Amino acid sequence: MAETVRWVGAVLTGGRSTRMGRDKASIPVDGAPMAVRVADALRVAGARDVVCIGPSVGALPAVADEHPGEGPLAGILTAMRWADDRTLVVAPCDLLAPDPASFAVLAAGAAPVAAALADRPLPIGLRPDALDPLARAFESGERSIRGALRSSGLTVIAVELPPSSLADADTPGDLRTDAG
Repeated sequence: MAETVRWVGAVLTGGRSTRMGRDKASIPVDGAPMAVRVADALRVAGARDVVCIGPSVGALPAVADEHPGEGPLAGILTAMRWADDRTLVVAPCDLLAPDPASFAVLAAGAAPVAAALADRPLPIGLRPDALDPLARAFESGERSIRGALRSSGLTVIAVELPPSSLADADTPGDLRTDAG
């Protein structure tokens, strides 16, 4: 019998939301804050634990970003340290249609990194052995997720995800009419 991958999830909630004009993580979509919807989808997909990296949203537990203001790569590193020896899926808080099936594919495909690189680097699945190479890239001054993946020498598995699962809200115009 095949062993089930033990994995956890993290939702990045520490961004400045400059283009949105207000905190994206707490904007309601379909009656729930965006970050909570992402966390719920991670749980449905099989994440054993889910935390926010940055401020807490709703009743979600939070882990303080070790490098606030340094971008999503810093949040990923904080999440990886929290995840310890577990496979991790990191997602941005602003996904409009978070897809549990896509998160499960990322968790299963992390070898050591699985990403939908054709479109963007988040959400991303990571195995614990990706931490040191990504941390070295960050310490050398890299702040781009793609740049860190390129310079790290890690094997990145490109995972094809439905485009709808990657749609996000960067500006008020990106929100559906039922968002508050």
